[in-house]
Amino acid sequence: MAPGTPDSPPAARFLPEGLLLDLLGVSLTGVNVLHPVYGPTGEIEDFAIDYLNPAGQRMSGLAERPGGTLLTCFPHATVAGILGYYRRVYLAGATTVHEVNYQADGLDNYFRLAARRSGDLLVVSFTDTSDQDRSTVEQALRQSQARVQAARAAAEHQRNELRDLVAQAPVAVAVYRGPQHRVAVANAATLAIWDRAWADVRDRPVFEVLPAHCQPLTSGCSALIFLDLNMPVTDGFAFLEAYQQLPAAQRQGVVLMLTTSVNPPRPGAPPGLARRRVPGQTPPRGESRPSAGRPLSA
Repeated sequence: MAPGTPDSPPAARFLPEGLLLDLLGVSLTGVNVLHPVYGPTGEIEDFAIDYLNPAGQRMSGLAERPGGTLLTCFPHATVAGILGYYRRVYLAGATTVHEVNYQADGLDNYFRLAARRSGDLLVVSFTDTSDQDRSTVEQALRQSQARVQAARAAAEHQRNELRDLVAQAPVAVAVYRGPQHRVAVANAATLAIWDRAWADVRDRPVFEVLPAHCQPLTSGCSALIFLDLNMPVTDGFAFLEAYQQLPAAQRQGVVLMLTTSVNPPRPGAPPGLARRRVPGQTPPRGESRPSAGRPLSA
């Protein structure tokens, strides 16, 4: 044999037994091996996790053989597009890389995933940014997401305060939202007047609830309605006009019309909205009474 000629083929020298496990063990990239889980209709509805290398265990927080599925371990994977990506690769041989900012299920990182079908298995290689410097764009995105989350928390706090205020009011109080005036909040006194449970009126248009369930009020039980003049789509005047079309027995409450000079009128609102009146309203001194059935606008 000539000098320098290898004693065995290159594959035998460079792929000894155990090399693959050593490679998976030292890899800085996570490696995940899965197999599909089929539903009753024969479609892939999930992927069972068969193996994670050490890097994959560190990034995912799972054991080497966790024994669960993608959705049992990471329920947000459907919304994040990961399950759909795995399906496309397994069924259609897609070769794209999937990138996702995963902020759920105990994880908070950017991930890049590359998947390939191997027989009946799906092999996924993935990396995260937990040990890398955050880019300017990533930092700005995270700050924006933090502001959105803080705004949502503040809005939820305000909604809870409103519910508490309404619940403790000594009179019947209800809050409606949207152009159909759907019931957003109604305290116990209001539900008693309507003779309905909260589950029966929640998010229903108030005019579907009132005709069938509102009984004539007694002198000891007055209804109180807070009405915002600058409601979007349908302003407070339009609501009041519709309210006045109800039978007299169902209009024995007190309507408080609210507005503020801090918030400008909604776009498209008619000029002089603050001076508009509804039928039957007594005009201010110096103004003529409008014709019956027609509101007065400035």
